[in-house]
Formats: sequence, C-alpha cells, structure tokens
Amino acid sequence: MKKYLFFDIDGTLVSHLERSVPKSAQAAIQQARAAGNMCFLCTGRAHFMQDGIQSLEMDGIICSNGASAEINGVRVLNRPIPNDMVRALQEISEQCRVGYCLQGYEKGWRNQLNKEIFAKMSRTMPKSMQNHFMTSRYFALGHNSISAYRGEEIYKIDVSFTKDSDKELFEQKLNPQLNYIRMLSMNRNMRDGAEITLKGVTKGKSALAIAALYGGTAKDCYGFGDSLNDLDLLKQCGTGIAMGNAVEELKKQADYITSDILDDGIAGAMNYFHLTR
Repeated sequence: MKKYLFFDIDGTLVSHLERSVPKSAQAAIQQARAAGNMCFLCTGRAHFMQDGIQSLEMDGIICSNGASAEINGVRVLNRPIPNDMVRALQEISEQCRVGYCLQGYEKGWRNQLNKEIFAKMSRTMPKSMQNHFMTSRYFALGHNSISAYRGEEIYKIDVSFTKDSDKELFEQKLNPQLNYIRMLSMNRNMRDGAEITLKGVTKGKSALAIAALYGGTAKDCYGFGDSLNDLDLLKQCGTGIAMGNAVEELKKQADYITSDILDDGIAGAMNYFHLTR
C-alpha cells in the first residue's frame, strides 16, 4: 500500500548547525519514493522561504503551517487570513508592543520591533549561522518594511514578545477565529513568540487533505517533526514520529521517537517502518 510521508523542515530535515539536509535523509527519501510512496514537505515556512532544501526531490509542499500547498507547481490548498483580521492583529500588536511579521506567498513584511528583535537574536548566533541568516534569500524577501504592505494575502503571522510586551492583553484581544501556536526560536530559548493562522488551519489537517487527493487515509500517513507546530501533524497522521531533538511536548504525542537530526534520525525512522523498500 502506498504511504504518504510529511516532513517538517527546520529541526527535522534541515539542521540549523549544518544548514542542510543530512545525506542519509536525502537517500532515504529517494528510496521511499522509488518504492512507490509519496513524500511532502510540511513546514511553517512561507512559500518564499525554501532555502536549503532545493536538492530534495519531493512530491509537493505544504507551507505556512497548512495554509497553502502545492503539487507539481499547482496550488491545491489556499487558506489565507481575511484582511480585516490581519489589520486588527496589526493594531493590537502595536498597542501591546509586540513584534510581528506578515507572511504572504511571495514575500513578507515586518514591523520595526520585529526587525529589532531578530537583529538582536542574530548577534547571539555563531558567525557562520549569522552570515547565512542575514544573507539568505528568504530573509531578504521577508524583511520588507510594514509600511510597504498593501493588503496582499497573508497566510501566517509570526509574533515575537519582549519583556516590554503586554502578552496577556495581546492574547486576550486575539480574534478567536485565529489559530494560535506558542513557539520558541530555533534554539528554543532565544525568542518568545507564536505562529498565527486562520482557525482550523493546521499541518495535520492539510496533510490528510493532500493524502485524500490520492485516495489515502490517516492510517497511510506518517508525520515527522520536532516542534510545537508539528503537534497536530503527529496527532492527525496514523503514525507520528518525533525527532530525538524534538521538544518534550511533541515526544509525548509521538508514536515513535527517532534519533537526533544529525544522528540519521530521518533515515532510522524510515528504515524502522520499512518505508524505504
């Protein structure tokens, strides 16, 4: 029976230390597809943020925590946040001193506080990571000033809190029609923030929708992740796999915990479940 495999990117396929996909994972994905299974990226990244994975041949991609998806260059899922909700969130973010980034399909827009937060965060990274981060294509596309935003469709909004943010008021004022996932940064302790999509939009639901296009059901789906925005992916898929470097909340949800990303975690799990042959 054909299986449908859904892979988070950051911390699951791409290591922030190596900034690339381990060769063992690349080989395992090639073998899984050759065996007749289908492999999809399933990421919180916006469509324009696909640096570091160009070498992977996949069957499609789910972006922005499930708000959009493409198969063979054709968009098959499209769930942007209504413009009035975007504008309202901008207002409460400014009122509560919250940094935010509006993520569209082709580019993103940041308010000044968000730029300052990320500039400060980047200075604490190793020099090589800092250079990669600041010169990446998706950083350039996503670093537009909020003053340049003209109402383009927004699929996900990232927010960042500082010690001066009124986080409690922000969360109280948040529209209940929005899905709110508390997140930490790439090393789990540098940034306090959250990811926001339209209510009902999750990686897991979009993964099942993609599988259904080919006649697949939840039991045929395997979800791989490491962070809180992968929680619904692991819940919805018949088999949820947490990386060894995953946050503890995700490991508690997982059906299987593999080794760390740099310890052949992807390949190990795929071999364990006989997905490569």
